[in-house]
Amino acid sequence: MFIFIAMIFWLIINYFTGWLNFSSLLCIFAGLFLVMPGLINFDFKDFSMIKKEKNLSWLTLVLNIFVIPFLLILSWIIFFPHNTEIWYSLAMLWILPWWWLLMSWIRQSKANEKYWFALFVMNMSIFVFLFFLLNYLILHTFTDQSTQVVQNVCEVETITKGAVSCITWGANSKPMLAYLFLVLIPFWISRLIRLSNVFKNKIQKYIPLGSKIATFLIILYIFSLKNINWIFNQNIRFLLKIVLMILFGYMLVFGLSYSIYRYQKKESDISKSFFWNTTIRFVTLGVVFGVLYVPYLGVSYITIFASAYIIQTILSTISLKFLSK
Repeated sequence: MFIFIAMIFWLIINYFTGWLNFSSLLCIFAGLFLVMPGLINFDFKDFSMIKKEKNLSWLTLVLNIFVIPFLLILSWIIFFPHNTEIWYSLAMLWILPWWWLLMSWIRQSKANEKYWFALFVMNMSIFVFLFFLLNYLILHTFTDQSTQVVQNVCEVETITKGAVSCITWGANSKPMLAYLFLVLIPFWISRLIRLSNVFKNKIQKYIPLGSKIATFLIILYIFSLKNINWIFNQNIRFLLKIVLMILFGYMLVFGLSYSIYRYQKKESDISKSFFWNTTIRFVTLGVVFGVLYVPYLGVSYITIFASAYIIQTILSTISLKFLSK
């Protein structure tokens, strides 16, 4: 409820202000204060859980790589069958597994944190390549006419404030680095913290309070970005249609994952980890990428991720009640 209220509050504030620019420091802040604390207890030997639970691990891959994109395509065909920009936006939503807020839900539902993270790393090793590919396709599809240097001026580099270079055609994209840093930097810092049990225990003592403060500040920042308030200038029917499409897609994904979770012979902490690993998308990072993709995918991109942010929070909170029984 706290998260939902904060999102709505800062979205209203954005309607009257919308004055903040994106800074890559957000990724560093989120990585250190929200991602890293959840990695402290993880050990490399925990990867053996993937082999131990190989059937569920394979099922996770099948759902994330094949079934979920099919459900998103179905949503796209039903609501916006001829809109390429929306398809690319949905594809970006698909390949962003995980979410920093998820660690809180994992603990509250008593899911197996170590198995969940092992699954996440397994998925990430595949999705990171898909992300580079999709990033390349988006930039080439929508910037073919912009990647020209006219009078020593690169149009696409000017639009994105240096995030994309005419020379590298998107390989110099700062969000791509952010995607990696949100995992790699926090992970290796957590390895250093594990070297001292005293330091580790002190940090874990302040994690709950620190996470709440960091969550509030990040939501404040993201929903005050300039690109977010593009939503308020759009046709209400168009916005409502996007919201319905996202709600429909999420209902399919959550319904399927929860059905498989209940079908397991034992509704254990392992199966709960499976559920969270197949339902949650990294919508925060998707909103952050709006600084790069909105000029090409339009307001539909930011609307999709803003809607997913709210819908995912509501459905996850509801799911938490069922998983905690």
